This record gives sequence, C-alpha cells and structure tokens, in this order.
Amino acid sequence: NSVIDAWARSGSPLAGEKAEALLQRMKELSMLPEYDIRPDTISFNTCIKAWCNSKSPNAAIKAGEVLSLLETHPKYAKRDTMVTVRPTKLSYNTVINAYAKSMEPDATPKIY
Repeated sequence: NSVIDAWARSGSPLAGEKAEALLQRMKELSMLPEYDIRPDTISFNTCIKAWCNSKSPNAAIKAGEVLSLLETHPKYAKRDTMVTVRPTKLSYNTVINAYAKSMEPDATPKIY
C-alpha cells in the first residue's frame, strides 16, 4: 500500500497506471500460497486516489473503473479464510473528486 500511495502522491501522469499495475500484482500474489499478501480497501482507495491525482486525461474514467471493480466485492484468501473487500465513503468521494477535477466537458453525467 505504501508504494501505491507514493505513486498517488507523485502527481505523475503515470501514477494511475503504476498504482493499478501494483494493485493487479497484489491480486495475483494473493492466489499464491507462499505469499501472505492481498489487496484491501485501502489498496483500492489509494489506487483510485492515484488516478485522481494523475492529471491523466482519462483519470476520472479510470478511477470509476477501479471503483466498479471494488463494487463487485472481490474476495481474497487470508490463511484459511476469505476476506471480502468493499467500497467505503472515501471510495465514492475520491471518484467524485476525480470527476470534479476532470477537464472532460461531459464528465458530470458519467457520475451516475
């Protein structure tokens, strides 16, 4: 989560892509028994924040896509149990913020 957060704070146009790639890697590693790693709500929210802060032209859309994935309530193995990850108010507020920062003229209708 710390590296995803570093990208989120960087302001780089590549921040969203890099954060999402790390999130994907965490998901892949969660399936391997030798690793005790899995994305959690913080991982997803920080990835959304990375898109929001990236200044990429499609940042709001990409942030919304990460939120949509989070809304599916993904499950990840944690030892002998499964952990369900869910969105929080912060998840939604950060995507709304991404659309507010967006320079897309038709961004507002995409919120709902």
